[in-house]
Amino acid sequence: MNTKATIEVDLSLFEQLKRYAKSKGRTITEVVEKELKNLLGTEVKSKPVSSKLRGIVNLPEDFDYKKELENRSLKK
Repeated sequence: MNTKATIEVDLSLFEQLKRYAKSKGRTITEVVEKELKNLLGTEVKSKPVSSKLRGIVNLPEDFDYKKELENRSLKK
């Protein structure tokens, strides 16, 4: 479960964080969460790829992913 938090940081620090996250292809939230977990000694679990890709592809209304998976497995 996630929750939102508001923090205050120096503007130049925030700008550095934004640039760093962008250079790594990550969001500010991902960078901060990873570093907080490192600081607190907890394991970092990455989000499933499906959650990162959600909303990127527009599929037809009649798309049946189960049928597509079945067709792909038959081709192998």
